[in-house]
Amino acid sequence: MTFARGDEGPLPGMDQDEYASASNAASRPLEDLSRELEAVRASTLALFGGLPDEAWERSGIASDCSFTVRCFPYLIAGHELHHHTGLVENYLVDLDPDP
Repeated sequence: MTFARGDEGPLPGMDQDEYASASNAASRPLEDLSRELEAVRASTLALFGGLPDEAWERSGIASDCSFTVRCFPYLIAGHELHHHTGLVENYLVDLDPDP
């Protein structure tokens, strides 16, 4: 959103392990986490759906790397796929939407 709105950064990096430990996810029911994921996904789709054409060409620096706004839907989709795969393989969670 920062880059789409014209701010080129630079944005600082983050430590994913610190963010994860502060999320309290381990003590929350899976159903609660699932609802949160659905809300974040819907909000992300709404954000991307509302961007004007010129926003997709904007870019900025984050974690010392250059990014275009256009790359973020792909990064987000890949990140979600990574977590989906981890849930299925490590926790045997059935995430198939068709029963």
